[in-house]
Amino acid sequence: MSSDSIEDIIAQLEPEKPPVEVNGDASELSDVQKRVIRKAKRPSQMKNGELNGNVKPNGSVKNGQQRERPSYISKSRRPRNGKGSRIPKKGGGGGKHTWGNPGCELMGAAVDRHDPNYDSDSQDEIVYESTQPRLTVDELDQYVEPIIKEYFEHGDTVEVVYDLEGFNLEDDAVRKAILILVVRLALERHSMHREMSSQLLADLHSHQVLSSQDIAQGFLSLLEDVNDLLLDTPEALQVIGNFIARAVADDCIPVEFVATMSSQATTKEASEALQRAEYLLAANHGWIKLDNVWGTGGGIRPVKVLVNKMQMLLKEYLDSFDIQEAMRCLKELEVPHFHHELVYEAVIMVIEDSSDQAAANMVKLLKFMCDAVLITVDQLERGFDRAIQALPELSVDVPNTFLLTERFVLLCTDAGFMSTSLADKLPGKGRKRFVSEGDGGLIKS
Repeated sequence: MSSDSIEDIIAQLEPEKPPVEVNGDASELSDVQKRVIRKAKRPSQMKNGELNGNVKPNGSVKNGQQRERPSYISKSRRPRNGKGSRIPKKGGGGGKHTWGNPGCELMGAAVDRHDPNYDSDSQDEIVYESTQPRLTVDELDQYVEPIIKEYFEHGDTVEVVYDLEGFNLEDDAVRKAILILVVRLALERHSMHREMSSQLLADLHSHQVLSSQDIAQGFLSLLEDVNDLLLDTPEALQVIGNFIARAVADDCIPVEFVATMSSQATTKEASEALQRAEYLLAANHGWIKLDNVWGTGGGIRPVKVLVNKMQMLLKEYLDSFDIQEAMRCLKELEVPHFHHELVYEAVIMVIEDSSDQAAANMVKLLKFMCDAVLITVDQLERGFDRAIQALPELSVDVPNTFLLTERFVLLCTDAGFMSTSLADKLPGKGRKRFVSEGDGGLIKS
């Protein structure tokens, strides 16, 4: 059979389609326009039983009628509810004519390690690690010494521990040098600062800033250089012995350290310092007494204790008239901010004694202390102000309080160490005036 006859047979089998007119002319249609357009059937829009002619009773009830769901073709990627998840794709940054989410241009582009243009040196994430250089012994005077000197002013050991923890103290020689620095600075100061130094060493050990070995090595270095310390501090042997005994009592170093070093001491001075520590530790209830090995000087003492000390100082002076001894006792109290109490007690004692000799001797003492700037002007004025305010209560026991106070103030003014403005603050005691003074028969107070 020829090809022409086959085409004729196919043309006869196909039904004849009516031409579609374009602007009233059906002869001008193209091949694309002549194509039959069929609408695709979507499973979500099909009616019940329209897919494969099957209906399954797994539908829902709506408006009193059973609504059946069609059976879907397996491996279908279309949503079965016909609506989808209602979540925008790509977070709302996808779709046509969009450049992405707002602010995505600020984010770095994803790094593809398989990209031929990928450069590991320039495109990899850079991680910065902080490193702290070790503190050297030569840098202690620059960084650690100001911290210790400031500690002597505020007395807060926690702040010192926090500051030292900020340094890199991995070197054993540096930790040993910290103890030497604390003890050296304490040797140049009073008992109050030595007590503060002992408390600081105990707190540094408890916070693991200094170990027992560091403290032991530091004391060994001090004992080796004790001859140099004696040039500036004659009582260095006794002070170092007290520091060692106090460190043992605070559990900073073991007890065996003292006995071992006493047997291995190479110099006479080191032996004396260690013997001092052994004596304090071996005394009856010695470990309890070591809490006050430096005394309770300065502002650490209670106010009542300081008041009693100053009262005893003035009473002993009125008995011995030794001005130098009184000044020495006042300096040992180490409370220059509390010297106004001495002035106050001196005024009260003169009023209670009520004798001219006591007033004259007390004027000499105050004048000598003011000339030596042991009692400052503001402390003197503050002490007299307190005494003037207490005069009304004191007059109950001593009737001539105001007269005695006025005489004592005049003596101080004549001596030259009290200003006249301070003397003007003294109140005058009123007295009764009688008829003989011309008051018309009335009594005025």
